[in-house]
Amino acid sequence: MVTNILTVEDLKKFEAKLFNYIKQSIEPKKEYLSKEETLVFLDCSSRTLDELRANRKITYTRVGKSFKYKYSSLLKYLEDNSIEAIPNL
Repeated sequence: MVTNILTVEDLKKFEAKLFNYIKQSIEPKKEYLSKEETLVFLDCSSRTLDELRANRKITYTRVGKSFKYKYSSLLKYLEDNSIEAIPNL
């Protein structure tokens, strides 16, 4: 019978690999997202996205008749509009 022993170093290597895997699966591989991808990412309506674009709240580019939205701009918009939690007193 074979016995495998896990060391702390083994667990740290596994943790680093798992973290990188999760990070890569969460972040999109593209710098710009389509309208449909942006709607899913922001979980908003098409009208809200149109207003964000019209009010220049997010960075976009026009390709033909469609718009592409910059992923980093979407993250910045979410961060800028986040509301801090009130710590328990």
